[in-house]
Amino acid sequence: MSATYDFQNLSFDDFERLCGDLMQVRLGVSLESFKVGRDGGIDLRHAPTKDGATIVQCKRYAPDAFARLYGDLQGKELAKVKLLKPRRYVVCTSCKLNPAQKDKLLDLFSPYCQSSGDIYGADELNRLIAENDAIERRHFKLWLGSTSVLQRVLNAGIFAYSENEVETLKRDISRYVVHEGFSRALHMLDETHHCIIVGIPGVGKTTAARLLLAHYLREGYEVISVTRDIDDAWKVLNRSSDAKQVIYYDDFLGQVTFSQKLEKNEDRRLLELIAHCKNSNSKRFILTTRDYILDQALVAHEPLDRASDTLKRSTVRLDDYSPMVRARLLANHLQFSSIGLDVLQAVVQERAYAKIIDHPNFLPRVVEQLCSDNEVEKRTPKQFVENAFAVLNDPSRVWLRPFQQLSRDARYLAYALASLDGDSESKRLEQAWRALIAQSGYRSERIFIDVLREVEGSFTHTQKFPAFGSSTKLEAHLVRFINPSVREFVMSDLMSEHARLAALFESAVYFPQLLFWRESRYSQAGQSPASVAALHADVISTKAINLLSVGEPHLTVLSGKQAIFWNDKPRQISRLHEVFQAFSEMSQIGHTRKVCLALFGRDLGLFTRLMSSSDLTWAAQVLRVVLDMQKSFDPQSVQTACETLEVDKWCRFANDFSDVRDIWDAAQWAIELSPQCDEWHDRMRALLVRRTRDVCAELPRDWGADEIEQASEELELVMLDFKGEFESELKALKDRATMIREAEDDEEESSTSMSTRYRDGRAELSDDVDGLFHTLIENLEFAERK
Repeated sequence: MSATYDFQNLSFDDFERLCGDLMQVRLGVSLESFKVGRDGGIDLRHAPTKDGATIVQCKRYAPDAFARLYGDLQGKELAKVKLLKPRRYVVCTSCKLNPAQKDKLLDLFSPYCQSSGDIYGADELNRLIAENDAIERRHFKLWLGSTSVLQRVLNAGIFAYSENEVETLKRDISRYVVHEGFSRALHMLDETHHCIIVGIPGVGKTTAARLLLAHYLREGYEVISVTRDIDDAWKVLNRSSDAKQVIYYDDFLGQVTFSQKLEKNEDRRLLELIAHCKNSNSKRFILTTRDYILDQALVAHEPLDRASDTLKRSTVRLDDYSPMVRARLLANHLQFSSIGLDVLQAVVQERAYAKIIDHPNFLPRVVEQLCSDNEVEKRTPKQFVENAFAVLNDPSRVWLRPFQQLSRDARYLAYALASLDGDSESKRLEQAWRALIAQSGYRSERIFIDVLREVEGSFTHTQKFPAFGSSTKLEAHLVRFINPSVREFVMSDLMSEHARLAALFESAVYFPQLLFWRESRYSQAGQSPASVAALHADVISTKAINLLSVGEPHLTVLSGKQAIFWNDKPRQISRLHEVFQAFSEMSQIGHTRKVCLALFGRDLGLFTRLMSSSDLTWAAQVLRVVLDMQKSFDPQSVQTACETLEVDKWCRFANDFSDVRDIWDAAQWAIELSPQCDEWHDRMRALLVRRTRDVCAELPRDWGADEIEQASEELELVMLDFKGEFESELKALKDRATMIREAEDDEEESSTSMSTRYRDGRAELSDDVDGLFHTLIENLEFAERK
């Protein structure tokens, strides 16, 4: 990569690991690690015989801190070296050294330093890195912390930072720890070209995925971030074998709970994209989700359930943080925090770090909050330790105190954002916030941007994107919670007070605000979300009727770039399904009748006008409810439902085999109510058979074997509804898949796994948790000396 590094984003431990890898190659020997308290004066050692040891001392200081380095070596290390009497003593430092400074160090450690070649300053280390690409690639924080790479990462939208926040991102990267789960994910991506990263909330799924994206960006891949549904990726996917692309779908099954997040046939298109990436050496696909959400989705989606074995084989679970990885994570956060040295000394002296590491609620996200400025500033050692265990025992405390310290305006902004799926275009958020405070009976004197600044960074993060679909808005700002746990906390707080929740429903200006509670796992009052929402069923049903057709701007991919798209037409059939499901969960079926009567009481044909080719998944379920309700208040109208709904024209919506099944299932409910049901049945069957054959003929010619086999499985499901049809079409598809599979096997090339380059050649570093923290203290203590 040929970059010049200053090593300041590496922790003391990271720097030692880097030096260990470099010195193993440079010296041609294996090195072992020793921490403070185990063998004083040694960082790394090669000792083939008792009297023939080579010792490597690693010192990370600022590039211009030679005076401090020399004082450290003279006052602390020299006596240890004379006691140990190594055959050879090597110094590695992040300081930039001129010839005179190297000579001064050589004189200090003579005869153990054999020449100035045994002293490696920043320039020498950078030359070694340039000569060893595998080592550079393996040490993520080294190259990811460089300004040039960070600019590329920011431009690709991998991390939620703006371009003027490079230093903030660099500081955050310093705290990261690359662990075995990451290595497994990288190996899986090398082997199968796709990986689902699964874990409990706060375990580091998104962080691992972003590091993987940064790796592939460095390798020349274009990053595609999916923000709404998998169609975003298909729109910009370059099918050329020369086009290197990595697709990223964060929380692809929902952030907090699985509530049918996947849109129309997205489960099938998702599997098709996985199959496409599997068969393409230039494509990678990274997905993240919570473990319990994946289990729920496999039950709810037939195509996912059928592919469950394949999905599980491509799953990496981030639930195996070893004690040493936990220790490094905590040490990194402490080193790069604003914690006082006296507090850190107490944590180490009392071995409080050991209890933190062993705590059952230990998670990267909790550690991040424990070491944040709000949690460590102005705390005595006793207060820090007590607060740490209070947060670990009850992780919700991470957000409780900071949230209570917000102004009323800021808390209501957070409530509005939580009701808008946790991310919103800023103008849309402002509208919802103003409506909520007006409904709550008070008037704010502050402008929206001032209130947003109050929560920015601590609760929210805002990014600017180009905007499309509006003649007046050429750019827009997307406001998000900084992570899903914030939204989870805000939703639970919002649902704990009846009057506040009532005000939000009454003031709702967008449809998602009515059903956000379905993604909440609990309320602080201890009641289930459905029982809390049931108290507001009347206003929800009234507002749902009015907001059903109201679209919202959303983040999508246009012309290969993420952008805010305005004037989006909502999927109204899917929204009706959500409403009906919500009232069922609330045990408020009477309000389903209210919605049906208001929408379809005088115009059943409205159902067809609401349909679209992108909104068929729930058409059968919704139409069944609508017709059942229609029978109860207008029995005569349902007998002519086929004519009113024009079901014989629905074939125009069918673009694939799943569409055919969805249309057939929906049409059955109208057909069985018609006095001419046999005639309608035969007519619809013939139309859909014809359309299915057209779909067979229209399948893309560049599909791989996995994609065609997936289509074959879908066609077999269609055949269950249309017995005696499509035998020849199915055989043709299977023959085509077999032919392509044989060609792919012939062309398969063996290649060295990229992940091997991350694992091979590491120095043998000991898992010395105590030594890690004692070394941290010793380095920080010396750094504070004048």
